[in-house]
Amino acid sequence: MSDDAKNHTDGKKPDHEPPAGAETTGTWGRGRKAIQNTATGKWTVLRKKEKPAAEIFSVSYVAAGDDPGRPVTFVFNGGPGAASAYLHMGAVGPQRVDFPADGTLPTMPPRLVENESSWLAFSDLVFVDPVGTGWSQSQIRYYIFALLFVMFDVEAVFIFPWATRLEAYGLFGLVEMMIFIFILLLGLVYAWRKGVLRWV
Repeated sequence: MSDDAKNHTDGKKPDHEPPAGAETTGTWGRGRKAIQNTATGKWTVLRKKEKPAAEIFSVSYVAAGDDPGRPVTFVFNGGPGAASAYLHMGAVGPQRVDFPADGTLPTMPPRLVENESSWLAFSDLVFVDPVGTGWSQSQIRYYIFALLFVMFDVEAVFIFPWATRLEAYGLFGLVEMMIFIFILLLGLVYAWRKGVLRWV
């Protein structure tokens, strides 16, 4: 459930405020085919078990007028792990980066020109950045969880050679490894008490 939907249902202020979005108006096309549109950039908070889990960023272009038959196209990304900026500024959006005719990179800063092939001609557009790409972010708790997982996996690698040589190390090696394992468990208990290991 998003914060927008949650606010409509309970009327309470959300416990997590996303960054402020922005809105502007513009015109795409020329003459009688020109389309007045409203461009909106905003974040939507996604929740899991009533707690914020991620923020999804989107940019939408909505044509002026009340045409109930006008479709809406959702554009999610430009490839695995990519934000929607590639399709937004390179193919589908009302403006595109002006690339040289030979296909080389444009000089910096790049110049934007009207995209004559924009899908805005026949559809409203919503460009969505998947979580972890572009301006969309997941909760820091998930990154900490993953980091702890990697850390304990790495520590387990150190335990394996010790286990194969336990007889050679004798009592000293056993005591040393018990101290090592105790420190690992101490860190795990500390993370658990801080609530870091809760997935939501």
